[in-house]
Amino acid sequence: MGQGLKVRTTRSRRQSFRGARWLRSPQFRPDHRRPDRWDTWWLLPPRLVREYLAILGFTDAVVTWHRQIFRQRTMWLYTVVARKPRLS
Repeated sequence: MGQGLKVRTTRSRRQSFRGARWLRSPQFRPDHRRPDRWDTWWLLPPRLVREYLAILGFTDAVVTWHRQIFRQRTMWLYTVVARKPRLS
């Protein structure tokens, strides 16, 4: 059986990814004007995560989205499931 890897993000809104989810660049999230935003430092778009995994040899990857409640708000999260091809 091939090796499998599952990556789950923590607290990432799908709306935040609306334009960025197809990008390959991380976004630095801290902002001195928003000291209440302590929960995340980086926004990692799914395409970037898939690219990182492909560099590590996990070339077969699927991204799925789901909703989760966090602090009485519904948040969009994504999960990346990737597999490494079997070596002969």
